Amino acid sequence: ALDGPERVRKTYHADVMGEELALAGRPARHLRLTPRSNVASRVDLWVDRETGYPLRVDRFGDDGHLIFRMSYDRIEYGPITRSDADPATLPPSPSKAPGGVGDLGFGPLSPPEMPHGFERAGSDVVEFEANGSKGAALRERVTDGLEHVFVLQWNPKRAPWGDSPPR
Repeated sequence: ALDGPERVRKTYHADVMGEELALAGRPARHLRLTPRSNVASRVDLWVDRETGYPLRVDRFGDDGHLIFRMSYDRIEYGPITRSDADPATLPPSPSKAPGGVGDLGFGPLSPPEMPHGFERAGSDVVEFEANGSKGAALRERVTDGLEHVFVLQWNPKRAPWGDSPPR
């Protein structure tokens, strides 16, 4: 999901290409997003002309070869709902844990710097269950407007893998 046109424009240069396609029965405009730095690679989007929703996404490697394609064959639009906490309206997420960061039992770490174009986009405390153990973790989201990275942090004394870390 795109995370706001202003954030995308800070990281990518956008060109409207002449090619238009009918995707999922909808007219789609072709946009080419070229990164402003070498941190990301080119992305071609075909967006619904009416809604702006991406109907096809082509991601290219550093060498210019197509490495990933996502495309809809059929789409039905329903009412759009947005959350104040997460404007990108992400898929269902783990249950929100009661309390806040202060109840995690540890001080969260923040990276000293983000990759070029990425910004912190929000955080929340979520519940998790792994290996029969339940706990809460801090989930932070960083994005450049197109790419999203989630970082989970939890109390190492209550790690989901038990007494020994994964190898």
